[in-house]
Amino acid sequence: MTRYSTPQQKLAGVRELFHQDFDVPGLGRFVLGRYWRLLTPSEQQEFLGLFENFVVLTYSEKLLEYAASAGGPRVTGSHTDPDGAIVSSEIAPGSGPWAGRGPAVQPIKVEWRLSVGDGMYKISDVVIEGLSMAANGRSQLNGVVERNGGRAQAILAVMRQQIASASSR
Repeated sequence: MTRYSTPQQKLAGVRELFHQDFDVPGLGRFVLGRYWRLLTPSEQQEFLGLFENFVVLTYSEKLLEYAASAGGPRVTGSHTDPDGAIVSSEIAPGSGPWAGRGPAVQPIKVEWRLSVGDGMYKISDVVIEGLSMAANGRSQLNGVVERNGGRAQAILAVMRQQIASASSR
């Protein structure tokens, strides 16, 4: 990933990566789960836009740190499965956000789950040390709906609020 000098350039770079390499609609539908069907088509589109903004604002700093650490992730293996492919990698702890943590720090294991759409592989999930970004997002959104009386539309309001909060940092 290219080095960027301003926060706006960093966000634009992560947004471009997200658009180019991630299955945003598929990931968004998975994260929303059963609540996808409860939203109107316009609410679904709004959710996908909010989801993209939320992911970009939330993960941009860490993604740039990971990309900078020791040249980025080192691929350790890959295999196909019925849904696409899984690429295994490690991020060395010797630089980036792990600098100075000592020799006992082990490489961070990252799996990139890829799905095929329109003849292209796209990232459909990132699993860091066994924790799935998609499953974690789904769990968080389920909690939002439960805390708001089962109203799926509450997800939109909460995401708007979180994006506004993240944007002001």
